[in-house]
Amino acid sequence: MPTHTDSDSLRENLRKNIITLVQKMDFSVSTKLPSENWLAAKFDVSRSTIRAVLAELETEGKILRRQGSGTYINTRAFLLGTTLYPRIEMRNIIEKNGYTPHSNALFICQKPAGDDAAFLQCDPKDTLQEVHSLYYADKIPCMYCIDRLKSGVISDLNWKSDSFHNQSLYRAIQQASGIQICWDIIRFRSVNCDQHPEISHLLNLDPANNSTILLEIVNYTENSTPVLLGRIYVNADIIQLNLIRDLTCLLYTSDAADE
Repeated sequence: MPTHTDSDSLRENLRKNIITLVQKMDFSVSTKLPSENWLAAKFDVSRSTIRAVLAELETEGKILRRQGSGTYINTRAFLLGTTLYPRIEMRNIIEKNGYTPHSNALFICQKPAGDDAAFLQCDPKDTLQEVHSLYYADKIPCMYCIDRLKSGVISDLNWKSDSFHNQSLYRAIQQASGIQICWDIIRFRSVNCDQHPEISHLLNLDPANNSTILLEIVNYTENSTPVLLGRIYVNADIIQLNLIRDLTCLLYTSDAADE
């Protein structure tokens, strides 16, 4: 019986094949994607698998569905190397910026939840495991990450292992604890480097002249239980972030309201 991991691998391979197909298309002739039946036959997968991958690409803004007409490539979106969409992780962001990702845990400590109790729905006095990690783009430090989660979910030994850091963080957490992270909320902030001199030094930022992007991410299980709070400081001189929004639903809503 296929496992959840097998299904993920199948979709990821199919996704890569469809993207390769799109990259070979001549957009001056047509931007229309072949039908689901054609794609299923070409890549020898079920239509339901095709639909799942196309739904992901639609969420990312890379394809546009036009009712009664078909599915079309959003050529502008494909030119963007990096977009923030639900399935992307920090390692993927580094890769899509053209670098080889690598990360390692700098140190691990235990601290009271304090104000972060509101994010993780726990008591402020509860002890949280706090992991400080540095992400590299090739050999260049590009992101500093502070992860906080309830103690005992992941062992310190797991966090420090190379195998843990050199794979999907969410998959590693699932393998180590059985907890499956399904969705998250990301908040964007700009912070002054002079407020975080140690982080600025590790990311080679000038504390006197630079600000940096802070991604504040809360990860949840399927039943909306918060598991992981991450704060990621990004060197925007190295890592580019883009966000694509589909506004067609707003147009249809507006048209309906006008009728």
